[in-house]
Amino acid sequence: MIKNFREQLLFEPVIEYAEHLRSAESFILCGMGGSHLSAGLAKLYDPTLPLLAHYDYDLPIVSEDVLERSLLIASSFSGDTAETLSFVKEAVRKNLNLVIISSGGKIIEFAREHTVPYVLIPVNEFIQPRHALGFSVRALAKVLSRKDLFSALGEIANAVDPSFLMEEGKELAKRLEQKVPIIYSSNRNHMLAYMWKIEMNESPKIPAFFNMFPELNHNEIAGFDFTDATKNLSEIFSFIFLKDLSDSVEVQKRMDITAEIYKEKGLSVEIIELKGSSILEKAFYSYFLSLWTVTRLAAFYGTTPKENGLIEKFKQQL
Repeated sequence: MIKNFREQLLFEPVIEYAEHLRSAESFILCGMGGSHLSAGLAKLYDPTLPLLAHYDYDLPIVSEDVLERSLLIASSFSGDTAETLSFVKEAVRKNLNLVIISSGGKIIEFAREHTVPYVLIPVNEFIQPRHALGFSVRALAKVLSRKDLFSALGEIANAVDPSFLMEEGKELAKRLEQKVPIIYSSNRNHMLAYMWKIEMNESPKIPAFFNMFPELNHNEIAGFDFTDATKNLSEIFSFIFLKDLSDSVEVQKRMDITAEIYKEKGLSVEIIELKGSSILEKAFYSYFLSLWTVTRLAAFYGTTPKENGLIEKFKQQL
């Protein structure tokens, strides 16, 4: 899946029932887990994009006027996500401007039954929602009518070779064995830290957390000012700093100082400098490195990245 990922960035999405779409001033995307990562990536590419991400049942709590002026985007890789299905049904009930991005399932059946515009993304047995980021963000760029983002993603396919990061990911994974990762980034890059967190949770099946600068310097850092009685609570963590030379000087200084303080206290620290000539290149550098890292960790812990038994058990009980 990782080696063939560039094919996703060349995906040519087609909007079925596109004639039913209306013009919009803003966008609201509903998606859970890996199905909303595309929204974060689009906002990272253009922070001014008027796109609200919604991670809950039904419609977001905004004014009726905002709903009427927005294009609502339902993103569900499986097509069976309960929260996203409720969002779709409410949008149709209110006759709102709606488009669906999915690989199939109940949500596509509903779209065809009610002639709701949709984009069908490819699926195979190796891809999980978090691993279909290329497909979903290309589809999102299409429904947003953002030719610049769509084109930039295609360029990434030729600029970045995921295989080059295999060994780097393996070496990082070795240093993370028997540790609980905490991933740090700037506020601007928080979606990249979040991607690392969910990969750690779902592939090697380990606890992982993330936070961002400068906020964490006002609270979280205090949690590692340990005493002899609390030292063992901190030693299990390994801190991964996603450092971007495009971040503000102030944020980079905060990262450097925090990393040094942690090192002085004997804590495990990893500094990853995001590489690339554009924010998208840096984003996919980070993403691919995380994939190779968690693949190696999954092998170490004997877990299967594409299986999520506890999530499936929860869904069955729900």
